[in-house]
Amino acid sequence: MYATCLRCERALGTNDEVPHLRVGRRLAFDTVAGRLWVVCRRCAQWNLTPIESRWEALAECEALALAAETRGGGATLALARTRSGLELLRVGGMPDADIANWRYGRRLQARQWLLRWTALALAVLALLLGVRAAMDTHAPQVGVYVTLLVGFAFAWFWARPPRLWATIPHAGGRHLLWGYQLAEIHFAVDDATGQPTLVVPRMVGGELRLRGRDAAGLLVRLLPRINGADCASASLTDALARVGYAEDAAVRDLEAAARRAGNPEPPVARGTRRQRKASARVARQRTPLRPWEHVVVDGHMRRLLAETPERRLALEMAVTEELEQIALEAHADALTERWRDEEEVGAIADDLLVPDAVRDRLRAAQEARDAQQS
Repeated sequence: MYATCLRCERALGTNDEVPHLRVGRRLAFDTVAGRLWVVCRRCAQWNLTPIESRWEALAECEALALAAETRGGGATLALARTRSGLELLRVGGMPDADIANWRYGRRLQARQWLLRWTALALAVLALLLGVRAAMDTHAPQVGVYVTLLVGFAFAWFWARPPRLWATIPHAGGRHLLWGYQLAEIHFAVDDATGQPTLVVPRMVGGELRLRGRDAAGLLVRLLPRINGADCASASLTDALARVGYAEDAAVRDLEAAARRAGNPEPPVARGTRRQRKASARVARQRTPLRPWEHVVVDGHMRRLLAETPERRLALEMAVTEELEQIALEAHADALTERWRDEEEVGAIADDLLVPDAVRDRLRAAQEARDAQQS
């Protein structure tokens, strides 16, 4: 396999995850057609790999895509990204995984390690201060007293970490949120639509109210800062269960919206109080909620800092997944048109280079494999 791009002649890079194709940091593959490309990250040229060296690499790319850390896309083209940053574009979509690819286990593990090292550093600092006090006063009991006093002070702040500030984009610039503002961030649920609104109080010019993607974008910035060490020991199983329930609820919302589109229900504008409440419930049902919105609404979340670590971790996971899926799907859509052009070029190149006898054998092997799988 060549190591430089056919168009710009720049290096395609290397990887250590595909043993039979060490070239490239972005690979596109089609297991049905049996084609494999190395995509140049500078000029976006799709470089078709030689047919004699792609079969083992195709199977390796398929396995890597299934076990990738981040995945997304649609029915035509899917994007997967491994932990090392290797990008895999799977033509024809990606099958559903049995287990969701959450990277939050590693994120929590990193927070726990940070928690342990910080605790160790604080303990060593308290011990050093105690030793210094004992040496200066020539009284060991004073050193013990100082060590215990400083240790209890560190433990107090450790249990209640100060959240001094966070920066958010607002009104065309970056604004500083102080601790008292972070403590008052809350959600307000619209009775008419059931959609949650993120409310940031005491901003310049009044409170900031965000919905939908704007609210998710702000939560992605705030939640890692707010959660921090608080969620290091949170139950990942509990948080995953909440996110899974929210995703199922979002699917049910979309299914209900599709059914109502075929049989719309007239809203009740007037009548008794019970009828108005029923009308409000119908209106809420007409607005499908995203999974992170279900985490907020179904969990009855109000003030963000007052929620349990599991709920805040579930919300962090849901909004992160939401924005990642949006970005990956946008990337996949942009690459779809380019893939169609490269598919035609690849088919022509394969037809020119492969003898008819070899092509017939490949077609027979493909049909036999399809028959065996079915």
